[in-house]
Amino acid sequence: MSCDIDYRYRRALQPDGLTTFENALRALNEAVDDVRLAGRQAATCPAVLLLTRHLQRIADGRPTECEADDQALRSQCIERLAELKHRPAIIALVKRGIDYRPEELRHYRREGTRALRQIAAGIGLEHADY
Repeated sequence: MSCDIDYRYRRALQPDGLTTFENALRALNEAVDDVRLAGRQAATCPAVLLLTRHLQRIADGRPTECEADDQALRSQCIERLAELKHRPAIIALVKRGIDYRPEELRHYRREGTRALRQIAAGIGLEHADY
């Protein structure tokens, strides 16, 4: 069962906070871990490829540049985000079960919090009310 989540796609689309080599490398490693957890190939994941290009730009001393050939990967990330929007990851995570690995606990917390926020918004609660 796939438990793909949107975090790595969002991070790849907005790498503004990844300004140092160490941060960008950590983000890339976390994205690769997420891809494995989702049962997909890291070599074909557009988020992993975008983060790899960002890491290369940091190594080259031009971290803020966005190149034209990144647009195809960015479009693929946006398409994947649209697909994932209709399939909440928390459902797949709960069905699959938990083995208490740190990265899985991180996914549960993030997706559980997101689901609870959506429920609260759906019943009309303001953020200050919960």
